[in-house]
Amino acid sequence: MGTPYIEMLSNELQKLHWSLCQLHMRSSYLGFGTGSLGRDFEDMSACVSYLQNRGKKRIVLMGHSTGAQNSIYYALHQLSNKDTPSISAVIVLI
Repeated sequence: MGTPYIEMLSNELQKLHWSLCQLHMRSSYLGFGTGSLGRDFEDMSACVSYLQNRGKKRIVLMGHSTGAQNSIYYALHQLSNKDTPSISAVIVLI
């Protein structure tokens, strides 16, 4: 995928009984430059809800570059809107 370490990260997380979910939003790949923070938030929110509905309790967003911006936007939105599906933490890779 977009970064060379995804498979290794997934393998290491499995050893800790964590799962890795890589989200491809509408603004990914051919959609690059056509999205907005608001639309990316909608995609992320839908993904977090999906994971929660399948029993995932601790969800951590990790993003690089635009993904970092989206993750911070999501966390800030969660603070100001109680209806936002809850995450546990954010990891920002710059």
